[in-house]
Amino acid sequence: MNSIILRSAAGAAATWGLACLLLCTAACSDRRTLAEQAAARHVEIRTQIREIVAEPMRAEVILGVLDEWDVQVAQRQKTEADVTLRLATLNADYDASIEAFKTLYAERQASDLKFIRQAVEMRSKLVAATTPAEWEQLAKIRAELRPPATAAIHGAQQ
Repeated sequence: MNSIILRSAAGAAATWGLACLLLCTAACSDRRTLAEQAAARHVEIRTQIREIVAEPMRAEVILGVLDEWDVQVAQRQKTEADVTLRLATLNADYDASIEAFKTLYAERQASDLKFIRQAVEMRSKLVAATTPAEWEQLAKIRAELRPPATAAIHGAQQ
């Protein structure tokens, strides 16, 4: 009986190992690093924008907003990492005061509002630089460029 259990466990482990190997092989089929893949996608997006918005001056405005967005998202990710670290530090401190938590959450809320204001300003620039038809054509790119948490919210609403 024990040998049957061991054989089925060994078989399951072998099957699991084979599945992992196949997944890794598929994932590694594109030999580029994630950074290289992201850089390539960034170039593709810029090319698509230039194709959709044929007028060079308006396309450059949109590309400028895209660059501004990249900076804002990177700053946002840094801020989120900092808040997460500070929250973990507070949680680990047995003597942490409620005021320390309130301060942290107030800072986070202020950061959230600043990010939202900047995003709305960038959206206004995009609307001013596009026609309604171009706006619709750019919808897929806009969705791809949403920060992960925001994309999850929008995905749930669709």
